[in-house]
Amino acid sequence: MPYKEKNRNGQWRGKVMRKSMTKTRLFKTKAEATAWEVMQRKLPLDKFLSETPMGYSIAEWAEAYLDHALKSYGKKTYQEKVKAFREFFVSFDPKLKPEDVHPGSALEHFQNQAGGRSGNAANKDRKNLIAAWNWARRYMNGWPRDIENPFAETETQEEKAFPRYIPSEKDFYAIYDQVEGQDRIMLLSYLHTGARRSEIFRLKWEDVDFENGRIRLWTRKRKKGLEFDWITMTKELQANLKWWHENRTFPDAEQVFLCEDNTPFCAEYYGQPFKERRHWLRRECERAGVRPFGIHAIRHLSASKLDDGGYPLKVIQSLLRHKSANTTDKYLHRLRGMREALDKAFKRESRPALWQMHGRPKLRAVK
Repeated sequence: MPYKEKNRNGQWRGKVMRKSMTKTRLFKTKAEATAWEVMQRKLPLDKFLSETPMGYSIAEWAEAYLDHALKSYGKKTYQEKVKAFREFFVSFDPKLKPEDVHPGSALEHFQNQAGGRSGNAANKDRKNLIAAWNWARRYMNGWPRDIENPFAETETQEEKAFPRYIPSEKDFYAIYDQVEGQDRIMLLSYLHTGARRSEIFRLKWEDVDFENGRIRLWTRKRKKGLEFDWITMTKELQANLKWWHENRTFPDAEQVFLCEDNTPFCAEYYGQPFKERRHWLRRECERAGVRPFGIHAIRHLSASKLDDGGYPLKVIQSLLRHKSANTTDKYLHRLRGMREALDKAFKRESRPALWQMHGRPKLRAVK
């Protein structure tokens, strides 16, 4: 039975599944989609299974891949892929068939993007279109498998390098030493886990395993959507998180970190999990008189600190979680020696941890 695609200009999708093969195609009207389905069901089974489905247009390819991306990736990644296709259709007619996309035309498109936007933007589009083509080859019935990925055959465009500023350890601790309570615990969590911003924002107490000294970080930076990794906690982070669990502002909350700012601008977010903290670190940097840096820069600081300490590359990769580790065996293999490495790298002599201090740290007044 055909169904109407949401947000696809009222198009109807016909879909027929017989044995292990599924054929699908978009039509302007329900009647066209129904007629196509009837025709496909009347075909002899051997012909249905051997016949190449009616060719896709690159517009249908884009729609199918973006549907997949919407379900599988975070909002920022999805928007990046939408942008790549939007620019792509400036150069290519949406009615073209995949076999009509030539490497030469693809290269010209990327060169135009590099000239009009930047080499960085062109290469980002190239990466997303390569991934989309490979996805179609794997999952779309009737996709032409006898032609090479035209985007992969093009060379990358020249980029202007803008290295991310990585704060010095001194600058980081200038911020760390001037903040209190939750903010200090959050900074320590970023430094000692190498986590991405959203991974700490979404952290729940059920993700903190005090007994085994490990913490679970959830990420969308994977092909399969939201996934997690268990990583070891340093003794300092473990003790500080335990202290925060016992002294947190919102004792019944399942989230580890929540908005504590009840000023008029943030009052509606008070007690809610963080989604963004746009100006927090910048304000703290200005107050400390250090060059501004963002949360993601702390991730780089964590990696560079281990690198400067001469730790093996596999230790740094385990901290950054650039490779998946979803089984116990892989987990144990990758994280062997991580606790000792992190404890040594991040150990600060002569400064007591929050959990060792007496009394509750000063927090913003709650009205």
